[in-house]
Amino acid sequence: MYTHRLGEVRRVWRCWLLIVTSTGVGGGGALRRCLGEAEVEIVTNSSFQLVFEARALKLCPCAKIKVRNFRFVDCHTNYFPSSPTVLSCSFEDGLCGWYQDNSDNFDWMVRSGMDHTIGIGKSLVVDMWSPSLHGLFGRLVSFTQSPGPTDYCLSFFYKLYGPNTGVLNVKLLGKDDYETILWTRSGAHGNVWHEAHCPVPHQLTSFQLMFEAVRSSFDGQVAIDDVSFVARPCTVPRMCSFEGQQCGYSVSGKVHWLHRSGYTSTTTGPKTDHTLETELGFYMMANTGERFLPSGSSAVLTSPVHQGTAKTDCVQFWYQMGGVNPGSLTVYMKPVKGERVKIFSDNLNQGDVWRHGNGNISSALVDWQ
Repeated sequence: MYTHRLGEVRRVWRCWLLIVTSTGVGGGGALRRCLGEAEVEIVTNSSFQLVFEARALKLCPCAKIKVRNFRFVDCHTNYFPSSPTVLSCSFEDGLCGWYQDNSDNFDWMVRSGMDHTIGIGKSLVVDMWSPSLHGLFGRLVSFTQSPGPTDYCLSFFYKLYGPNTGVLNVKLLGKDDYETILWTRSGAHGNVWHEAHCPVPHQLTSFQLMFEAVRSSFDGQVAIDDVSFVARPCTVPRMCSFEGQQCGYSVSGKVHWLHRSGYTSTTTGPKTDHTLETELGFYMMANTGERFLPSGSSAVLTSPVHQGTAKTDCVQFWYQMGGVNPGSLTVYMKPVKGERVKIFSDNLNQGDVWRHGNGNISSALVDWQ
């Protein structure tokens, strides 16, 4: 605490079994800086919370009360404070099973009026231009999760907005605080929400998850909302805008489809994407020019495997075909067992515009791509 007889910090055990008060005292009119260490013994068989309450006794513009680096020690080895469902959170009523890391440089802020769920609700935001930010990264850490034999899926909505957004990472914190990056995105993805699905492999020891915002400059915004953590593998998303991710699509053939954004006068391809309609948006592109793709060759983009249903589904997409001889674009439905079926084809120069395409999927309960 930094003190001019400025206040006190009370640690209140919410089940009201213990109250400890520490008062910082300074004298002589000189600003004194001191960080004291305190220990509180907690003996209980019931659930509890800790509340840190700062109360001002004297107003002073140079006064600060700080609490940092608190930890639990000698906890029971078989105790785990949360289940996977605790990490699912819309942030409308707090951080749920997440907390701000004490060892980072800045905190995620709860912001009203821009959430993904209802538009006027709350989300977690890091404004890179905020003068209160000091340092490179801010971390949001989950409660400890117990080990288990099944894979998990962490899904959430995210926003990376501005010319210098920095990086958004999802990390796994394992034994001995070992960090593994499970998912990462960077660059400008527009002022829109994007859905993400992050597979979390099964763990043999207790673990934690972390959202990490890494600052690169002072002109960007990172936000997350509607976090879901379930004890099952991730499913294939029904929609993919290619904004920041390829959604499990794979490439093959003589020439690969490229995940790209932007446009210059010396390159082929769309000037803007269809989702954001800006040069910052992403799309998949195959260069079919004679120098790149010989006649009779193909570039193949394959979706993840989708689960078959009894009903007929419809696949919809936006496409662009430019150049003198753009070749052809053909969409097939390929059952896991059986021959592929053509559901769409076009071979005309459409110009520098996005056009709508669609096709029917009848899989008769057979999984397909």
